[in-house]
Amino acid sequence: LQGWDNAHAENIKLLLPGKSENRLHIQNLQTSAAGSNRVIFTLDAAFRGEPLRGEFTLPGLQALRVEDKAGLTTEIKTLTWGKNDVTGTLTLHRAATREHRLTGELQSALMVAQATSADPKTNASAQAEGPINLPKVAIPTAWRKFGNVDIHWRVDKLRAGLASATDITLRVRSEGNSLIVDPLNFQLDNALANTRLTLDVPQQTPSVAYAGRIDNLDISERISAFSGQGEDRGYLTTVFDLYGTGGDTRTAILNLNGDLRLVLEEGQFSTALLNRIAIDLGRLMGLASKVEGATPVRCLAIQARADDGVITIQRLLMDTATLVLTGQGTIDLRSGEIELSINPSSEGLSLTQLQAPIDIRGSLSAPKSSLDLSAFAAEAAATIVPNFLNEEGPIADLLGPSSDKGGGCVATLREYQSR
Repeated sequence: LQGWDNAHAENIKLLLPGKSENRLHIQNLQTSAAGSNRVIFTLDAAFRGEPLRGEFTLPGLQALRVEDKAGLTTEIKTLTWGKNDVTGTLTLHRAATREHRLTGELQSALMVAQATSADPKTNASAQAEGPINLPKVAIPTAWRKFGNVDIHWRVDKLRAGLASATDITLRVRSEGNSLIVDPLNFQLDNALANTRLTLDVPQQTPSVAYAGRIDNLDISERISAFSGQGEDRGYLTTVFDLYGTGGDTRTAILNLNGDLRLVLEEGQFSTALLNRIAIDLGRLMGLASKVEGATPVRCLAIQARADDGVITIQRLLMDTATLVLTGQGTIDLRSGEIELSINPSSEGLSLTQLQAPIDIRGSLSAPKSSLDLSAFAAEAAATIVPNFLNEEGPIADLLGPSSDKGGGCVATLREYQSR
């Protein structure tokens, strides 16, 4: 090791702790003196079948004895793994009487999220299971081997499947059995997301908690791609505080708990989109619309609660500008069944408008909608709307730019307050 500042190693194969795919093959590792008691490491390797290349510095052996008292710092000049890249600094603070501590500041131009198989033998990360077709991805636990962690990271762009986010800022730190990512802020198109993520890995069952707020997300392209039409649009704001238990994502979602509120303003749902949500829903919703082939959505507000995988829609309110609809129901994630009733307001109905509730029932993969001819509109919008949309209502803090300009849910509220 006295010659570590000018060393050369080739063809080293390591099986790292964890899963069988954690194989590191170092084709070439070169070191050279950099002055100021620093040594430059140049790495050419492969990890999990992806090229791993980089250049980083560590203290030389003489400096190591001095620097180790304050912490061992590595400067990552460049590090790429596949399409991912990282630069920055990491410092390992070693302690004889307590856990080591790892701190750092990192930056990345691009990160590509890769699913980690819950069962490498069956390639579970690529499989979807259960009645609602959920992927099964293992909850990571390897971070516990690093002791205490506190790392700030900025990522210009993150890709995960077909989704992408930009301007990601996050802080990763560990506390006991918990890994906390707070803040976890990012941009989705022009919408700002302020969120936090917590992984709790005790001796028994792991859990995942995700909470935050996304403001004024333009979902027009997303829902139009789903429907196959170009007529769908809307701006979504949501607040959520959710958690689930289980060793993988599918189990955690099936055990989902928490609260969700969302508002969509100045939108429009095509008949094709509604029919993809539930069979025949487009035709039935057409009875509440004066637009051919679509249903305008001036204001859509939903308040929901999840308990052990059963989501209760406590109140759904939808204003099509010609009619107010309200709804309540449940979505059972474990059985994959939905029961939802959408009721028209009793005010201002004509013979050509929707007069009976729409029932949506069946499996989430192919629910069916029908009119409940045994029941008729009973609630008055003048009673429902103010209680749900006023300043003390459950979604008042979610109203966005459309409401600020006098449209959206504020327009709905004003119309029915004046009646």
